[in-house]
Amino acid sequence: ALIEQLLTIHSLDFTVPRGEYGGVILTSVQAVRALKRTGVRADIPLFVVGEQVAEALRAAGFGNIAAVAPSAQALAERLDGGYVPYLYLCGADTAFPM
Repeated sequence: ALIEQLLTIHSLDFTVPRGEYGGVILTSVQAVRALKRTGVRADIPLFVVGEQVAEALRAAGFGNIAAVAPSAQALAERLDGGYVPYLYLCGADTAFPM
């Protein structure tokens, strides 16, 4: 059987807006790769979807995982209800608007 890759992921160039963030939201392993390029401090609180993303963060040297949720919607429900700016690293197309 021949299996052909249907999806190719490309990293985009980006800059992180200056400012203080209450944490970083990551919903994919690709976002972990992008996080390493941001220069964000390693102790910032991380809010993630899925254990696979949490494991990728730990392997990359990020240990302050504040929350792991099974879905983006569940994670959104757990975030602070007041105004706290979060950095959300995501692709151009997402399944759930954070």
